[in-house]
Order: sequence, then C-alpha cells, then structure tokens
Amino acid sequence: MPKNNETVVKCKWVLPKKMNIDNSVRYRARLVAKGYMQKQNVDYSEIFSSVVRSFNFEITLCIICKLDTHLDATAAFLNGDLEETIYIEIPECLSNSQNNYNNKVLKLNEAIYGLKQSSRAWYKSVDECLVGKWL
Repeated sequence: MPKNNETVVKCKWVLPKKMNIDNSVRYRARLVAKGYMQKQNVDYSEIFSSVVRSFNFEITLCIICKLDTHLDATAAFLNGDLEETIYIEIPECLSNSQNNYNNKVLKLNEAIYGLKQSSRAWYKSVDECLVGKWL
C-alpha cells in the first residue's frame, strides 16, 4: 500500500481505432496514466531523456538494413524499469461492486504510457543494454 506521501495516479483507457491495409478495422486498447497528477520530487525526480541525432538514426537504419534484421520499438515505454514506486488506481471498468477491487491499487513494476518518467525509463534501459553490449 502507498505511504502517506506517495500519490496514487489515476489512469484511463485510450481506445484508438486503426485501419489495416485491407481496410478492415483493428481496435486497440491502451491503459494510460494521468501523469499530470504526479508530484515532482515525490513521484519522480528526473524526466530528461536525450534525443538521438538524425545522422545517428540514419546510420543505425543503414546497419539494420545491411544486417538484414529489423528494429521494433512498438510499446517501447512499456519496457522501461521504474526507479520510483508508483501506484495506480484500478480502472473503473475493472472495479465494481461485484468484485473485491474497490479501494485497492496496483503497484507498477515497469513504466506505462502517460507517466512523467516513462521516456527516461525507456532511455535508461536502452542505454544500459547498448553500453553493456558494445562498450
């Protein structure tokens, strides 16, 4: 359970509708934190993450093509480890009078979309992987 100074972040479902190449509809669901509720120096400390230069990105794409491999950054923010302890409310659609989830929270193990520190968590995970592998 959260301590007195820890914020319980609310979240919501984002339900985009995508079109496939064959014009069929594909539905997606993404649970997004309401990061505007987070308090600096309580729920997060640093949120800075560097941005790659376009030249470096182009070189990376050339290497990927040359090695005949692929790069997939889909759901990238969902793979960043959190340094802070973050709790989120159980979404309303999962919390009702028929189950025992009312007034309970979930502790996040990894970042989700919407958190202030999600991009930094992803950056640090990738940086540690790349530095550990090639340097």
